Amino acid sequence: MNDPQTSSNPLGVARIIWGAMLLGEIIFLIVIVKVMWPQQTGRAPVIGPSPLFLFYIALAMLLVLTPVAFFMRMMIFQRGRDERNLIRPQAFVTGTILFLALLEGAAFFGLVNLMLSRAIWPHAIVPGVAMILQALSFPVGSDVATPS
Repeated sequence: MNDPQTSSNPLGVARIIWGAMLLGEIIFLIVIVKVMWPQQTGRAPVIGPSPLFLFYIALAMLLVLTPVAFFMRMMIFQRGRDERNLIRPQAFVTGTILFLALLEGAAFFGLVNLMLSRAIWPHAIVPGVAMILQALSFPVGSDVATPS
């Protein structure tokens, strides 16, 4: 089996995971806008917390999880360095997955809020920012050790 610990191409594994996670969010956004919203009529039901309250929770999630994601990835990368100061493949893939997963959590919470609110503004801010951060964090891996 080809797992990140023994893979000869950890950068490729990280890029596939990056693409799959981002694609999942984009597909969910398309389903919300093209499938769910057109089928919903009238105003959004007021059951449970208001969409604006959920927006503030999503925003708080993004504001907390973003620095946590960057910090945890940095710590995993630092602890995963070898004697040549290169990141070990396992640490690179683990740090990348954790980073993307934390941002994905905020993005999906924001997308669910977007779906429930039936309004783009301001509910698209949180998933938009989270998805942009993920897209800009394409795994480059310039300092990843190649397994020998």
